[in-house]
Amino acid sequence: SLYKEVEQTYYNPHHYHQVTGGMYFRFPYGAYGKASSYHHMNSIKELSQELYQDNCIQFVFWDIDTVDWLKDMTSQNVFENVLAYLRGGTAYRHKKVSLNGKKKFVKQQFTIKNPIGGGVILMHDIHQKSIIATQKILEFIKNNHSFEIISLPEIQEFSFNLNTFCNFYAKSK
Repeated sequence: SLYKEVEQTYYNPHHYHQVTGGMYFRFPYGAYGKASSYHHMNSIKELSQELYQDNCIQFVFWDIDTVDWLKDMTSQNVFENVLAYLRGGTAYRHKKVSLNGKKKFVKQQFTIKNPIGGGVILMHDIHQKSIIATQKILEFIKNNHSFEIISLPEIQEFSFNLNTFCNFYAKSK
């Protein structure tokens, strides 16, 4: 269950020694509220009350999907996706196709004409191409002073507003 997974993360001995400001949670695949039986928000709230005695688990969604999980994507494609959402241009998304009766995701190129100019970027650190793309993104931002990288707590909608109840030390069960 979701409750169990978040609880295991909290008690994981490899977890940060101290986390201030609460915990962030991203729904796998962004799948939130797709079914009437979906009660994850209540599970998260209950777990937060148990661990922190307050509502200290924030849901995090993304504005920029790099599609780095797609097999056909290269580190350059992932980098280009971020740039396209920042300033416009060529980007890539996934498209579901049927080949020989099997469903498959393929890379589809498109153009972003009205970029959002920033936001939360979704990347998966388990892919080497994402690590390489991150290096390219950091280099680009370092040389381009019109963009900056900030942490989630610096974004108002993800801030815990210095709620001291949301500070905790990871501990083993």
